[in-house]
Amino acid sequence: MVAAIAGLLVLSQPEFVTGVVRNAKGKGVSGAFVGNSFVLSDKNPKVQIGYGEPPLKTAIDGTFRIDRAALYNRSLVAIRGSQAAIASISTSNKVVLTLLPLKKTAIVFNREAESIRSTSAVLTLRGNVIGYLTPNWGKNTLLLPSGTLGMSVFGDGAQASSRMLDKDILTFRLKATRWSDLVGKEAPEVTPTSAPKGFDWSRLRGKWVVLDFWATWCKPCVKEMPRWFDIYKSMPDQRDQFEILAIHSPDGQSREKIADRLMGLTRDQWNGVEPPFPLIFDTTGRTHRAYGVEAYPTTLLINPEGKLVGRITPEEFRDRLQTSGNR
Repeated sequence: MVAAIAGLLVLSQPEFVTGVVRNAKGKGVSGAFVGNSFVLSDKNPKVQIGYGEPPLKTAIDGTFRIDRAALYNRSLVAIRGSQAAIASISTSNKVVLTLLPLKKTAIVFNREAESIRSTSAVLTLRGNVIGYLTPNWGKNTLLLPSGTLGMSVFGDGAQASSRMLDKDILTFRLKATRWSDLVGKEAPEVTPTSAPKGFDWSRLRGKWVVLDFWATWCKPCVKEMPRWFDIYKSMPDQRDQFEILAIHSPDGQSREKIADRLMGLTRDQWNGVEPPFPLIFDTTGRTHRAYGVEAYPTTLLINPEGKLVGRITPEEFRDRLQTSGNR
């Protein structure tokens, strides 16, 4: 960033988090991987910065420095061989990570309904997400860092479930989410607290309607969004047959309130393209509760009769439109 102060041109420096990774004896550890979260498995976990970005390595004395803008919470993690560490970032943007042995934990993932197609889980420490897992159904044996940790489990069509990891073996039994039970039934009304002028839910009857539940802070949502842009703009002959509604998580108040974040995404992630379809906000959470949305992105399709079809991807929706247009 460039700023003019007292007639001089000054280059402002990015804010960094600095720290050290050390062993139990307090000695700095070189070559340790440092990042924002673990990618969990039955072997030594990997570490990533942000969402999918490669980690940093510590210097010979165990020190490191990370651009604060690359991090999404106030915790850092580290790993070296069979030892790992977690620590909070202090208000002075400094952190000390002390390596401890990984521990083995068995976690069983079961589902109550076949409509739950897949599952994912996040490892948490005091509300901060510090690890990710794409488990298999049944028993999964994981190597986890030491500490008082929790796990939240989500599924494609499942209710979220959270537990403290206070036993050597735990079982998560996932129940079908509300939207899964609504498939084939009348879709609940979208009730915005902020929407484009003239928005009227009742006028969407007779069209295919995509409900894209997303958030500006959700990287998978942001990554997927241009695929919906492309459908909206590349099918002008069928624009009267469908609508896409981007429904922000309840923490987003209005388009005006997220304008700065939206501008940054448009510039840095979407090649200068702004969302061409309505942005919907419901700070009450009523719309999200009506559909049982607990994870982002969740993208649902409603047919012209107003019935909920289920989850949909941009590619599946394009195929459905093209098929319906040829009838």
